[in-house]
Amino acid sequence: AATVRRFPATAAASSERDIADLYRQNKKLTAIAIFAGGIAHDYNNALTAVLGNISLAKFEAEQNRELLDLLNDAEKASMKIKILTERLSAYSRGIKPARTRVRLASLVEEICAQKRRDFAGSIIVAGGDSRVEIEGDSQLLYMTFECVIENAIEAVDPWKGKINLGISEVDVVLDEVFREMTLVPGRYIKLAVSDDGSGIAADKVTDIFNPYFTTKDGHDGIGLALAYSILKRHRGFVSVNSVPGQGSTFLLYIPLF
Repeated sequence: AATVRRFPATAAASSERDIADLYRQNKKLTAIAIFAGGIAHDYNNALTAVLGNISLAKFEAEQNRELLDLLNDAEKASMKIKILTERLSAYSRGIKPARTRVRLASLVEEICAQKRRDFAGSIIVAGGDSRVEIEGDSQLLYMTFECVIENAIEAVDPWKGKINLGISEVDVVLDEVFREMTLVPGRYIKLAVSDDGSGIAADKVTDIFNPYFTTKDGHDGIGLALAYSILKRHRGFVSVNSVPGQGSTFLLYIPLF
């Protein structure tokens, strides 16, 4: 008869911790790469304007040797920054979003089913046509929804907390702006994630999507910043409505066009 090798419970628990640590480390590295790519993109846009204006100024300053030297120094410094942004871009290319058809409702249900195993409160998903598909990177979108749902779980009572998710299709008819993100007119699929936690103080709402910002002890503050960055790469949008003492609702938009 075949011998079945049994591992001690402590070894199994250690293995689970190792896997959890690896997952957290992977999420951190993904976050750094996404942030690096976003920074590089913004820097390149700004540098294009700076270098263009320096070239024009040099043309105008041909007869002014002293001014021309200053402009040449500025151009050299700008080129060094350009090299740095190219390196940042190279670092982030490995996680460039794939373009496949993704069923958002199925993705959300999968995440919620997994979270219910360790969460004693209630997680309810309403609405959403399981056949509706969006175009994007399923792994990055999974990470986005998971980060927002985890944030909701962390905000509520671990035994009696209530989290409600709603999926719907909406038409945006006017430009809407949150931070530097613009939600252009068109048809979107919207995921609303509401919790009955303590809410977010008004003076903290504008900071919650900043990398490494957190109001919770023992947390790294990466999740919401990562979700924000991934949605930005998918031409999407995220905002939050929160009332201290009454909970928060995160609204995630992903284009259907």
